[in-house]
Amino acid sequence: MEVYQLIAPLIAIYYIVMIVVELRNRRKFLATSGIWLFFWLIITALAIAPDAVSSRIASFVGFKSNVIAALFMVSGFLVVISFYLSSRVVALERQVTQLVRKIAIKEKLDQEK
Repeated sequence: MEVYQLIAPLIAIYYIVMIVVELRNRRKFLATSGIWLFFWLIITALAIAPDAVSSRIASFVGFKSNVIAALFMVSGFLVVISFYLSSRVVALERQVTQLVRKIAIKEKLDQEK
């Protein structure tokens, strides 16, 4: 057994516990938490049984090489997370713009009184 096969599941368990705690405290959305839970479970499975899991992923996706399949899946996950984060940033920018406009209008009305 390699060192990463011990360390990666421990790190994954820590983050899974943190995700569950934040979900219970309603600080995270269910969809986001589900994505991260899936990610950490896959990391744990890959650390414990790398050949078996990567072979199944490769056969499912249709790649001949386990490594290429794993890299493809990780790249896909990163693209999904990047898209999600960029859409959240746009939504937050929109909210900040609306809030700043409301504050400016309120200050202008207060100055006129």
